[in-house]
Amino acid sequence: MKKRGASLSVKFIAGFVVLGLIISIISICYGFDKYKVSVEQSYNDNGYQIARIVRTIITDEEIKHYAEFVKGDVNKEACAKEASTERYLEIEEELSQLREATGANDIYVGYIDLKELHSYQGTKEGWYPLRYMFDVYEKPELKYTLGDASAINPEFIEDCDDIMTTGERPTNHFVSQSEYGYNTSALMPVLIDGEVVAIIDVEIPMATLQAEIYEHISGTVFTIVAVIVVFMAAYILWFHRRVIDPIKRVSSEAEAFTLEIAKDSEDIGYTLSDKLLNIRTGDEIELLARSVYNMEKNIDEATKDLVRVTKESEREKAELSIANKIQKDILPTVYPAFPDRHEFDISASMTPARMVGGDFYDYFFIDESHLVMVIADVTGKGIPAALFMIIAKTMIKNRAMSGGLPSEILFDANNQLHEGNDSKMFVTVWLGILDINTGVLMSANAGHEYPIIMGQDKEYRLLKDRHGLVMGLRQNIKYTDTETVLSPGDTVFVYTDGVPDAESAEGKAFGMERLLGVLNSGKERNVPDTLNAVLDSVKAYSDMDSQFDDITMLCVRYTGDESGKYKELTLPAVIENAPVAMEFLEKELKRVRCGDKLNRRIVLAMEELFVNVVSYAYPDGEGNINLKLSYPALGTVQIEITDSGVMYNPLTKPDPDMEIPLKKRGKGGMGIYLAKKIMDEMEYEYKEGCNHLTMRKRYVV
Repeated sequence: MKKRGASLSVKFIAGFVVLGLIISIISICYGFDKYKVSVEQSYNDNGYQIARIVRTIITDEEIKHYAEFVKGDVNKEACAKEASTERYLEIEEELSQLREATGANDIYVGYIDLKELHSYQGTKEGWYPLRYMFDVYEKPELKYTLGDASAINPEFIEDCDDIMTTGERPTNHFVSQSEYGYNTSALMPVLIDGEVVAIIDVEIPMATLQAEIYEHISGTVFTIVAVIVVFMAAYILWFHRRVIDPIKRVSSEAEAFTLEIAKDSEDIGYTLSDKLLNIRTGDEIELLARSVYNMEKNIDEATKDLVRVTKESEREKAELSIANKIQKDILPTVYPAFPDRHEFDISASMTPARMVGGDFYDYFFIDESHLVMVIADVTGKGIPAALFMIIAKTMIKNRAMSGGLPSEILFDANNQLHEGNDSKMFVTVWLGILDINTGVLMSANAGHEYPIIMGQDKEYRLLKDRHGLVMGLRQNIKYTDTETVLSPGDTVFVYTDGVPDAESAEGKAFGMERLLGVLNSGKERNVPDTLNAVLDSVKAYSDMDSQFDDITMLCVRYTGDESGKYKELTLPAVIENAPVAMEFLEKELKRVRCGDKLNRRIVLAMEELFVNVVSYAYPDGEGNINLKLSYPALGTVQIEITDSGVMYNPLTKPDPDMEIPLKKRGKGGMGIYLAKKIMDEMEYEYKEGCNHLTMRKRYVV
């Protein structure tokens, strides 16, 4: 016989004890924290009262006078001379008397140098942002005087910055435990004529706080333990009489019934126990006894029904298997999907939660250069979702083949789906159209998950595009187009909610953070391997046998063509071609996403240089200008300007004196000067009869 574990009563008592301990600990910790904060606040408020008294001892003019000694470079001789004056010593004596009368550890008036404050490098050695005007520390040998400087607690850097910049005292209270003891600090800014000229700090010792807290804790612990022990003893006695004993009787009768089944293994009919009907407690235990009796009574009928249902299930399974094959056949599954196209790589997969699912994906060309990609998730599961999925897929593809923007395609397809949709089924859709020549991706989102894109920084991130309403519920829903410019190597990953919503055995979702982690852990994977890596991670994380939702993914990587490595433009050197050259440059910089502000600055500088070449390179005839853009490293754009005109090195031209007015300075030189200021590197070379000016600029990708 299998050895039994602990009885229900033992488990209940153990659980009750543990619960009591947990409640006690939580109560003590909560009470300790509230009491500690209250005491600390009281001490801190007392400190601010003392600080206000200090403010009355020193006049505004005196504080401003002493502040001049500690701002900027400190003159030690001047500080020492001032610290020996009669008024300074008089103020110091009054502050000492105030400190002794109030029991404070320290009272000082000082100034915080913000530049020094922000230079903190992780160590207080050599870092002295606090400049003292007065200091009356309780240990005379350790006190500071006018012009002295010291470090502060690094934990209070942000608060000190707020005090000096806003002129307002902090809302929190400072508590520190250091080599100077367990203190609370009241830090009050001195605001004169709208400027913070000093701070007053009062440090109050909290030596009595520890004893008060320990006394509070001991009293709380004793009271809670006493109450729990008395309550637990009374409750356990009641629980045994009203719950444990009746349950044992139900368990005994249920065990007798199982033995009857074992003896009568060849006969489906079993002997019922009338003793279960004699258990009368007037609560759920009595209901449990009657339920066990009814269960025994229905076992025979359930067994016969099971045989019948099994036969029906086998027939339905065969029908679903055929439906599954039909559904897979209408989705593109061949890889590579377009063997003759090298500008991109695409693959997709669908793992239904049941034999047939409601998710679908599709990708197809609508002309020689535009690839349509669709991923969708139909509400519901099983045969109804599969039928709606086929209808939605067909309508979207048929409409897409007629052309138009993604938003227009979804608008028309939604209206078609809404007609006759009495079942109120709906579908979420993400649809993108990729121009494989330019890398421009136009997309629209009908309530679907956010797409994930890996750009030139090789980091997968969510693209939070604008969502429209799901399709099929209402007519005339307008959708929004999102434009994304893909560079060679950029990757787009779209998916249905079955990926992030997949649950572990503990009921926790796979989540977006884990999905991004899987994608970023293998950025060099090819497209099919990327899909397999995500699916394997989801399978390892979740219980696929009880998979709740379909798991569908689509991944496309834009590779561009060989000509995408650099862009080049040659134009006759005439002023009319300047707009053409600038449009070429601006479009290319926009494609690599160097930023609108930087784009405009680079184009402005290049326009000046273009005009210079047009004006001076070919004095005796006509010639050409060649512009070449390339990318020697990630986040770096290189621009080469080449002309066969008069040899001239623009980098040798002196920079204009910007302090001289424009009328006196004269014209010329600004284009080269502007380019120098904007670009990170500039090089000039004269070779093979041509001027070569090369410029490089780094940008954030």
